[in-house]
Amino acid sequence: MVITLKIDSNVKKSGLNSVYFYVSQGKSGSISQMRKKIYVGLDVSIKQFDLKNFRAKSRHANFQIINKRLDELRVLMSTSHDRWFSMASTKGFTLN
Repeated sequence: MVITLKIDSNVKKSGLNSVYFYVSQGKSGSISQMRKKIYVGLDVSIKQFDLKNFRAKSRHANFQIINKRLDELRVLMSTSHDRWFSMASTKGFTLN
């Protein structure tokens, strides 16, 4: 299972882009592959966002709040990933 944080390419009427978790499980191209987008309720301006480091730039008015929320989401992502792998290893699931 792969979990990543991404920014939606669609721009809302407010000029902001949504942040979401992209979750995929299974081999790429197979029928059993699962892909989900889970929106987290965080919207950012792409012009005031560093895509390489996935952080709000310091010139953004609320950059500290946004970066704190992104850190919380990274912890949640890591916890979810670890829990899934521990469950999969005890239940005998494949880890592709």
